[in-house]
Amino acid sequence: MRTGDTFALARPLDRIAAGDLMIIRTAGAYAAAMSSTYNSRPIAPEVLIDGGEWAVVRGWRNVEDLLADERVPAWLAAAGA
Repeated sequence: MRTGDTFALARPLDRIAAGDLMIIRTAGAYAAAMSSTYNSRPIAPEVLIDGGEWAVVRGWRNVEDLLADERVPAWLAAAGA
């Protein structure tokens, strides 16, 4: 899937690898305050950093977690039977 979303263009970045932590300080709508599950996309984890210490303060939610919150009304479920 392609997206038009861009965090930076023509900006040098240190080399990163899977499992590394990366910070984007000004993520706009991607920050915790504006995050959502639009299009059934799980919210990214949130990490709190203080100097050299860090902790995951909101972990990953997977698609199964999102679907577990969904409810089908009885009248709609009966219509599909």
